[in-house]
Amino acid sequence: MIIFVIIYAFSIIGFFVHLFLSKEERKKKQLFELFILYQLVVNIGILSLISAGALLFTPQLVADSLGWPTCPFQHELGNVNLAFGVLGILCIWFRGDFWTATIIGASIWLLGDGIGHLYLMYGGDTVAATGVPATNNWIMLITDFLIPTTLLLLLFAFKSLNRNDVKADIP
Repeated sequence: MIIFVIIYAFSIIGFFVHLFLSKEERKKKQLFELFILYQLVVNIGILSLISAGALLFTPQLVADSLGWPTCPFQHELGNVNLAFGVLGILCIWFRGDFWTATIIGASIWLLGDGIGHLYLMYGGDTVAATGVPATNNWIMLITDFLIPTTLLLLLFAFKSLNRNDVKADIP
């Protein structure tokens, strides 16, 4: 599960490596756009594709690592991850409202998962119900809240910068 945190860190490091290697001077708006792109492609696209592969092709391994029994819902969750993985990768070529829709959809999904993990950790008897100790969820909590929060804040800032540019162009 630590791979989720490593991939999140990779999205930030990749952004800074890109900036360093390109040596292209960028405006604030372009920096936000590039950072959002790295977040979408890496944290939604690549991370979801990795999760989809694991859930669809090695469901027993995933279930064993979580201490859960395998179930048909793993296949369905694999399909959700596959869909968002494709959307995240497509963000390389599609911008604008496509990014907004991808961020909103992924945020609803991840925040919902995060709330579910909190409930299992603090509101439900996870060990009795699932055999999973509550401490297994903390890494998932980090990414379930950190990724959508990052994306939503970046999107809001980016859209605000775009609105300011439009206002500056009006005579």
